[in-house]
Parts: sequence; C-alpha cells; structure tokens
Amino acid sequence: MIYIGIIIVTVLIDLCTKMWAASLGLLHDIPVIEGFFHITYVQNTGMAWSLLSGQQGLLALVAAFTFLLCMLPSFLLPTRADANDYIVDEYGLLTNAEIQALNNIAKDYSDKYKIGFYIRIMNSHGSQTIEQYSESIFNSEGLGIGDEKEGIMLTLTMDDRKFDITVHGPKSNKIFDANAREKIASAVVYDHLQYNEYGEGAKVFLDECSSTILTPYVIKGSITVIIPLIISIVTIIFFRSKHKTKGISREAYAYIPQGGLRLQRSQDMYLYRSETRTYNPPAKSSGGGGGFHSSSGGGFGHTSGHF
Repeated sequence: MIYIGIIIVTVLIDLCTKMWAASLGLLHDIPVIEGFFHITYVQNTGMAWSLLSGQQGLLALVAAFTFLLCMLPSFLLPTRADANDYIVDEYGLLTNAEIQALNNIAKDYSDKYKIGFYIRIMNSHGSQTIEQYSESIFNSEGLGIGDEKEGIMLTLTMDDRKFDITVHGPKSNKIFDANAREKIASAVVYDHLQYNEYGEGAKVFLDECSSTILTPYVIKGSITVIIPLIISIVTIIFFRSKHKTKGISREAYAYIPQGGLRLQRSQDMYLYRSETRTYNPPAKSSGGGGGFHSSSGGGFGHTSGHF
C-alpha cells in the first residue's frame, strides 16, 4: 500500500506541474543558462519521446497493462509478516480475539526470555517437506530475536494435518532439545489438536515452551534450598539422639509388670481399614498420530508428525 501511495502522489505531482506549465502560455524559450540550458514548452500527447502520439485509447491500454505488470509480484510473492506477528492464521481457524490474545502472550514470553515464540497455521507446505517449509517461513519472515535469531515456532498445515516444532539459535536448540520438543508436542497434539481444539492447543504450546525454559532455573533454585534444609534436619536429629534420656518403647514386654500379666477379658476392636486402589488411565486415541520424528541441521531443530 505504501508503494501504491507513492505512485499516486508522483502521478498527481506530474499532472499538476504540467497543468501549471500549460497555464503560463509559454510559447518561447526561457534561457536559464545562456547557451547551455533553456526551458522550452512542448506538447506531447503520447508516451516518452512522443511514442503513440495521438493514440489515446491505445496509450491508456498500455499504461494499464504496465501498471498491472508492476503490481503482479506483490500478488504472487508471499507477504512478509510483520516482526510483531507472532501468531499468523492463514487458514482461518482462530477468531480475531483469540489471535490478539495469543499474540499478546507470545510477545510477553518473547520479550521476557529473548526467544521468539511463533505459531503459523497454513494451508499447505506444497512440494517441500514440512521441515523445509517451516525453515523457509522462519528465514523469509526474518523471525527470531538477537544476532543468533533465537526462536521456536509451531507450524500447522491443514491439508494433510501435519505439524512441525522448529527451533533456531544455539540457546534455543540447547533448551528445546529433542526430548523437550517431543514433550511439548505430546501436550499440544494428543490433548488438543487431535480434538480440533486449536485455540487451546496454541496457548498450551506457548505455556509449555515457557515452562520448559523455567524448569532448569526451578531445579537449580530447589537444590540450593533443599540441600541446606536436609543438612539442618540431619544435624538436629543427631544432637537430639545424643541427649535423649527417655522415650516411648515400641515393644510390648516393656510395659508388663515384673509379676506378670493376667488377662481377665479380651476383645478385638478394628480401629482402621486400609484400601489399596490402582489408577488405570484410559488409553489416548491415536487419531492421525503415530509418533514424532525429530531431526536437526543447519542451525535448526525439528520435531514433526501428524495430528
């Protein structure tokens, strides 16, 4: 649209200057630099160098054809997404409200972790494999954050119901290794995409990516708290055991008098009942799945499959 606006403004300026020049009625030369540069009024009813002069109908057709020819690449070439378009739904599965909400979540996570979070829902991956198609989207749209273009992207192609989780950048490839990607894929595909829950699946993808990044920090923080706590508990137990003089015996004979014990009445009383239950979860529907395929190369990591 910017280029079309520039063309329109240029044409208007050209027309206005010509109308202004014609209104002056200059039928003679105006010397600007004597013997070198003169302004001369000449009427041209055709194209440059008077081509198609006097053939206004044919001139209009040529001009229209040239304009359409110049605009053709903008219709045929894929549109480059804006850097803030974290969520793109070419297929039309998500509502505008869902796209806006997901875009805000993805932007927040991307700004927080300095790793771009992206989702692309497309019609088809064409003659390319879905891994190649995902890489072409990532590169052509200039996705990723920082010099290393750190990012993770979920690509869905609806004609064959395939998905691909793509990562790029050394930090992203380290955090989102094959195991992490397959764990994310399992949560997204088996719990949502196979049931056509695309909005929920997209949100779970973003949240699972965030959780994957946070997990190492949580474990590290837990270790720094748990280890000192264990040492403190062991120390307390050790010193208490050294100072213990009395205690409760768990052996029955310790409570029998020296003269012995004669029972006058006995009675069985059941105070507790224990039940053991085993959870047998229902098997998940395999749907269009059948496992995931993970690969890496060229700075990219992939986990793909069907949903």
